[in-house]
Amino acid sequence: MKGVFGHFKAHEDSEIPAFVDIDDVAAQRMAPIVGASASEVAVMETLTANLHLMMASFYRPTEERYKIVLEGKAFPSDHIRHHGLDPKDAMVLVDPPEPTQPTVPTSHILSVIDKHASSTALILLSGVQYYTGQYFDVPTITAYAHSRGITIGWDLAHAVGNVGLHLHDWDVDFAVWCSYKYLNSGPGAIAGLFVHNKHGQVDKSAIDSGGEGYRPRLSGWWGGDKATRFQMGNSE
Repeated sequence: MKGVFGHFKAHEDSEIPAFVDIDDVAAQRMAPIVGASASEVAVMETLTANLHLMMASFYRPTEERYKIVLEGKAFPSDHIRHHGLDPKDAMVLVDPPEPTQPTVPTSHILSVIDKHASSTALILLSGVQYYTGQYFDVPTITAYAHSRGITIGWDLAHAVGNVGLHLHDWDVDFAVWCSYKYLNSGPGAIAGLFVHNKHGQVDKSAIDSGGEGYRPRLSGWWGGDKATRFQMGNSE
């Protein structure tokens, strides 16, 4: 019975709220860990699935700006092919300038951004590099990317629960992470994502006049307004 009525009724044998509100509680508990407001965080899916969802919204290549900048030793799941573009041309890898040194100085990352700024659509880096353990200077690199008009996202799989994060204050555009490492949740646990609230605004007047009114995204049932979510109507 709980599987049916549990959507709207509180559970007397558990701390969790009715299922319809459980995602809100999860976001409220995750938000302080990443330095965000609950409205900017979702606990959902897997890291790879969330990365694809973020790419669908934030990687908007044009003929002039289509490249993705990421570190050369990025986790394999970060090497994603989108829009049919050839990685040999569209993917810019940031490798250590000195072969004998495994880490990448922030100054070198900024120089790569400068070199490819006019043709870059997105930067995707790790908060903590899984291969070397390097903790990248997230606020400095994020601010520099924005100064060049480039969207930037962060894979925080090895950073969340491991180092201090202030994603909202750092003006990060988006971030994704898993929870089975430094959040100690174990294999198969639900992952998380962050989208800065500046990207989540909905202009209802634009929608009423026939426009989109929000950033391009893959929308689902649970992403709709909770007040009307269970009316089960279809859009005209």
